[in-house]
Amino acid sequence: MKRFIGKILNIKNRILENLYIFDSPVITWENEQLNKLNTDLKQTFDLNDRYI
Repeated sequence: MKRFIGKILNIKNRILENLYIFDSPVITWENEQLNKLNTDLKQTFDLNDRYI
């Protein structure tokens, strides 16, 4: 059972590594309004809570 859970968690982590929803786009680094919008959307959709 522990091996199975470990394999599942590894698969989940590999999938999350390929999702770039946690990285802020380069354009948001340069524009304060877009950065705020990006941050607010991540909080609204609870991205960190749902996927980490």
